[in-house]
Amino acid sequence: MALQVTGSFRLSNGTFAVNPEILMCPNLPYRDVLNLQAQVVLVTSGSTPMPGPMNPGYYTVDNLYYNNMNLDILPTSSLENPYSALIESLDQYVKADLEEKQPDCIYNVI
Repeated sequence: MALQVTGSFRLSNGTFAVNPEILMCPNLPYRDVLNLQAQVVLVTSGSTPMPGPMNPGYYTVDNLYYNNMNLDILPTSSLENPYSALIESLDQYVKADLEEKQPDCIYNVI
């Protein structure tokens, strides 16, 4: 559940991160509420580490918050694997949002 950004991504403080990854951490605190924290991270080691907030191979440079998201983005037809459907929906939602806000970058789901 991540996006690979190609290009210079503008952070909330006005600086840029070159080719960061965006890791997504969904949170369903209670019924009918969906929040998402998207961490903008840079890989700090020579090898590609496994994603995770406690992994020392990632350095978080910014956070994007999507609070009280519209539940209409969630799939209703794919009950065979609802977890994968949720992840795919969130990936596509954030990708579409960032493509509109920062069109100079390229976003790929990884």
